[in-house]
Amino acid sequence: MSRKAILVSLLVLFLGSYLAVADTVFDTFAVWDGSVYMNPFGHSSNTSTYGQAITAPLTDSVLKTFTFYMEQDTAIVFRGEVYAWDGAEATGPNLWESGPMSTTNPNIFEPIEFDTGGLALTGGQDYVMFASVDKDPGSAGGGHWGWMLRTQTYPGSYSTWFDDGDNASLWTTQAWDGTNVFPGSQFAFKADFGPAGPQVPEPGTMALLAMGLVGIVAKRRKR
Repeated sequence: MSRKAILVSLLVLFLGSYLAVADTVFDTFAVWDGSVYMNPFGHSSNTSTYGQAITAPLTDSVLKTFTFYMEQDTAIVFRGEVYAWDGAEATGPNLWESGPMSTTNPNIFEPIEFDTGGLALTGGQDYVMFASVDKDPGSAGGGHWGWMLRTQTYPGSYSTWFDDGDNASLWTTQAWDGTNVFPGSQFAFKADFGPAGPQVPEPGTMALLAMGLVGIVAKRRKR
């Protein structure tokens, strides 16, 4: 095997190990049976803000995406938001906000994903991921969110909501209504976290890399 071929093989193996780094995923979809939900969600007399409090993982602290299961009228317009969380209310400045969004299938539960593009959080700190209709006009609606009464599934995770009267300024100035009303309850949600800084390959991919190197060296010695 030529020196060039060896270098190409090493590069392929290295890139494969680099890209195979595992994420940390919070996921309650598998245990939500679709029969329990929280409602109503929308403007007017409905609750306009629903969210999930979490504690960011210590190592994989970059929030890539978060997803909620919703059943909404397609006329309900909402935005995804991420803030720091003090256990009762959102705190500090807005960390991330989506553009206006809506569901695509009226009155059918579907996963709604919010792609943050890679939001760097602080491992071990508390945050709240939520969706709210406060910043956009739309139907009064009466949508539903997948929800379950169960003990805490992930560190610092529990559902919360806020009857804020379509007033986003209250997010950081008043305690939210739903905080620990049902301790440990969860929305049907998913949060995908990736590593901060240089990525460290999984043990399995490191073993594959080592085997590849051994094979290349053995073949070269044989020739």
